[in-house]
Amino acid sequence: MRAVIHQAAADDIIRHATWYQGRSVAAITRRFQTAVLRALEQLCATPESGESQAAAHPSLAGLRAWPLKGFAEFRVWYTTEADHVAVLRVLHEKRDIGIADGG
Repeated sequence: MRAVIHQAAADDIIRHATWYQGRSVAAITRRFQTAVLRALEQLCATPESGESQAAAHPSLAGLRAWPLKGFAEFRVWYTTEADHVAVLRVLHEKRDIGIADGG
C-alpha cells in the first residue's frame, strides 16, 4: 500500500518543521520529519492500526488517527482506500482537524 498525502497534510508537515527550524532546533526538526516518515511507513504496512475516529461528514467514514513517535501530541489523520492511505492532516491532537468538507 502507498501513502497519498493531501495538500493540507503536506502544508501541515512543512509548517511544523519550519516552526521548529525557526526556533533554531534543527535536531528536533529532523526528528519530526523522521517521525512523519516512519508513521507513514507504519500506516502503509498496517493501515488499520490507527485509532478509529468519529466523523460527522460521510466522506470521512473510516477516519483514523495515528500518533507520531516522539511527538505524541501530534496525530496523522487519515483514511484507508482500496490501494492507498489518504493522509488528510498532521496536527496537534487538540486542534480541529478542519476537514469537515472531506479534504
